[in-house]
Formats: sequence, C-alpha cells, structure tokens
Amino acid sequence: MYRVSMIRKELVAASAEPLILSLLARGESYGYAIIQEVKARSGGKLQWTDGMLYPVLHRMEHRGLIKARWVKVKPGGKEILFAQKRR
Repeated sequence: MYRVSMIRKELVAASAEPLILSLLARGESYGYAIIQEVKARSGGKLQWTDGMLYPVLHRMEHRGLIKARWVKVKPGGKEILFAQKRR
C-alpha cells in the first residue's frame, strides 16, 4: 500500500520560527516567497498557508525577532517585506 509521509502538526509549529529566521538571515523576503521557499526546501512536505504564516510573522515581530515594512510593489499596491532584526 502507498503511504504518504506527513509531518506532524506539532513539529511544523515548533520549527516555524527557526525556519523563518534562517530564511530571513539571507535577506528580506515577502510572505509568499517564504511559503514557496519552505515548500521547495522540504520537497513539498511542508506546505504553509497565509493563515499559518502571517500570525507567526506578526508574533515574531511583536517579540522583536523580525521587522516588517510596507513597500510599494506596483501602482496602487503594497506588500509587507519582512527582515531579520540585527542585534
């Protein structure tokens, strides 16, 4: 029988912040780009959604781990760009 290996929800939650910090150590990134990078690096085993990622990013910002800023991306459009805070 074919079995798909699943990563436990608890492990995903516990590893989210370290994964995000390691990606942001390379430079600023948008939320969508973080989601795509995590998916690519995990071989598709981690498929984060906006609803999972943005609350984590906002918690991390509130705790002073990362910073966020609005940037204009096209006429009339804005997106949030996230970066690791330098200490």
